[in-house]
Amino acid sequence: MKKILIALGLALLALVIYLGYSGLFISANIVEKDLGPYHLVYLKHKGDYKGIRKVQMDVYQAIVKSSKAKPTIGFGIYYDNPAKVAKEKLRSEGGCIVSKEEFNKIKKAKPKIKLLFKKLESSKYAVSEFPYKNNFSVLFGILKSYPKLNEYQKNKGYKQTYSIEMYDVPNKKLIFAFPIVIKKK
Repeated sequence: MKKILIALGLALLALVIYLGYSGLFISANIVEKDLGPYHLVYLKHKGDYKGIRKVQMDVYQAIVKSSKAKPTIGFGIYYDNPAKVAKEKLRSEGGCIVSKEEFNKIKKAKPKIKLLFKKLESSKYAVSEFPYKNNFSVLFGILKSYPKLNEYQKNKGYKQTYSIEMYDVPNKKLIFAFPIVIKKK
């Protein structure tokens, strides 16, 4: 019995250490800063936000197969508040952030799926950065960043428009951002 309790205790300790490594104990801090400009290659998605991961992978694979470019930053733009909009009506866009050179190369490559292209101009955002270690990091980043970003936006009197998540693989960080838009009086 004692060996079983020790084994369970060690397994629990290992789980806590792993989740801690993934970001369980990290707090979200909000700062205002300029982000962009970004060249986006993407697809639109309507439905549960959980489906955006497949959209992002479809875009990535289409880019790699058609142009041999290797994007390293993924993104999702989320237009609706899931607490206020039915899952099947949620609107989002997902894909890859690429350099200007890759952007033009991919446009000319004509991938098999009809990719969309746009430039997101530089703008000021309320931002929470979170370390990216694994998929649990994404979950913890979302759970910790969005409530703080919503509170920050509300306290500052900023208008809710959309949110953007960026998955910066080379720099091992997640960026959660809300554009700063002053409410009209």
